Amino acid sequence: MYGRALGLGQGGGGARAPLSRIGRTPAGLVRPGACAASGLVVSRAGGCGEGLGVKDVSSGGKRPSSIQRSLLHRLRPGPSCVFIRSMSLRLGEISLVEKAKRAAAYKAVDEHFPADAKVVGIGSGSTVIYAVERIAQLAELRGIDLSKVTFVPTGFQSKQLIIGAGLNVASIDQFSVGDLDIVIDGADEVDDSLNCIKGGGACLFQEKLVGQCARKFVIVADSSKKSHKLGSKWIQGVPIEVIPMAYPKVEADLLRLGAKQITLRQGGKAKAGPVVTDNGNFILDTHFGSIEPSEVRNLDIKIKLLVGVVETGLFDYGAVAYFGETDGTASTFTRPE
Repeated sequence: MYGRALGLGQGGGGARAPLSRIGRTPAGLVRPGACAASGLVVSRAGGCGEGLGVKDVSSGGKRPSSIQRSLLHRLRPGPSCVFIRSMSLRLGEISLVEKAKRAAAYKAVDEHFPADAKVVGIGSGSTVIYAVERIAQLAELRGIDLSKVTFVPTGFQSKQLIIGAGLNVASIDQFSVGDLDIVIDGADEVDDSLNCIKGGGACLFQEKLVGQCARKFVIVADSSKKSHKLGSKWIQGVPIEVIPMAYPKVEADLLRLGAKQITLRQGGKAKAGPVVTDNGNFILDTHFGSIEPSEVRNLDIKIKLLVGVVETGLFDYGAVAYFGETDGTASTFTRPE
């Protein structure tokens, strides 16, 4: 499955735009923030650049809150998807895993969302959905005026999530290093030093760009993402975004760096041919085996020096991580000094 794939493998920047609030969703898409409504099944295909679908599977119960009704009102039919992630969010119905992810995301927001926040980064992943759900509740819980807060997405999925929650959205090209108060993002794997592998959704460049513009990087994920060393659980490999014309050359370079397996990521049923990122590039999923925490930064630098490489999925600046545990609780880990 993870051998060298030499065949051909989905995913858009644009001009700077003014801040917008609750824009219209393009036809055929659904606002991911609508998953805050109870009794919904949210469907998502592949990476961050793809659409979501939704259907109502509720069978009675409590009436939705005002926030949930607002989100439901803005739903539109979505496209068919490769796989379906069920997110029926009424507390009495969701699984223990989803309860744990919600607990982790809520705790992260409660403990780290600044009362005077001005600009906040929002990443991707199923646990981040709950973080945005919690942020949308802060107006009532803490009296925070969210109309004065700008939210910066790491990709198409998180942009729709922000819009669906009725929050202000802006592009990262309006900000620089230190301009964001905080970013809340998911991860594919997190080691003991809070180094991460990210990019399973093909958004690694924008995720790293937003992350490095923030003063604090907060990780939210389920406990299956914890490991002692990167590469020991996420065996798909480190996602590496490359210029399409350079991928054969970069592949050869990575083998010389010690890569054990390299795969040019394919679009599968959703797309014939390679995955194309939001930036128009390819993804090489590159497995190096287990990576010592002390070697993550060095490996990232070596890969970035290769001509043709745009960005890697190695992140080494997580400040704190919140994990949803299998018993439904949330655990917290801080970066070692």
